[in-house]
Amino acid sequence: MRKIKKELIETCKYLEQKGYINAVDGNVSIKVNDRIFITPSKMRKSTLKPKDIAVLDLTGKQIAGSKSASSEALLHIKSYQLRADISAVVHAHPTFLTAHAICGKPVKTDAFAEMIAVFKEIKVAAYGRPGTTHIFDGVAPILATDNAVLLGNHGAMVVGKDLQTAVNLLEAAETSTKSLLIASLVGEPKPIVKDELAFLKTVEY
Repeated sequence: MRKIKKELIETCKYLEQKGYINAVDGNVSIKVNDRIFITPSKMRKSTLKPKDIAVLDLTGKQIAGSKSASSEALLHIKSYQLRADISAVVHAHPTFLTAHAICGKPVKTDAFAEMIAVFKEIKVAAYGRPGTTHIFDGVAPILATDNAVLLGNHGAMVVGKDLQTAVNLLEAAETSTKSLLIASLVGEPKPIVKDELAFLKTVEY
């Protein structure tokens, strides 16, 4: 249990250093068997101690931890309930992804090979009130098939088979989104030829 909490805390420090989460934004969790380890509410993630990590059962009941679980715990719980292959959830607010979420604009391209191969498209879920079950209403149909989703007027969320996979995916999504914006400022992105584009869309990440 201590090893899991340490991984969660070290990951939070990394995400804060990257500017993806801050004192009030973002939450991270890991599911191990029938337990969910999740960051607490209203605490700077880089200062967390093992005792601060909230531990929930699969129904969302807190069974350990000196602090209350994140207000977005429902988003995590329902993600784990939706797909058995998910063992980590990261909800963050990286600048470029969040800008797309605020504008309700999906991240997609026909000119960036890596973006297409990894994500195909990062879709936007309909707005749902933070901290309620409604935030998951728009997420569920996207998360059923995708590992990254933009939360309308809110931020971004990624899932993975483990925490490192989820973090890697978040970083790739943010970097790709930033590159696409800069490319649009540099000039007109050059589309990839149709046959190659079709191939990239079949790649499984």
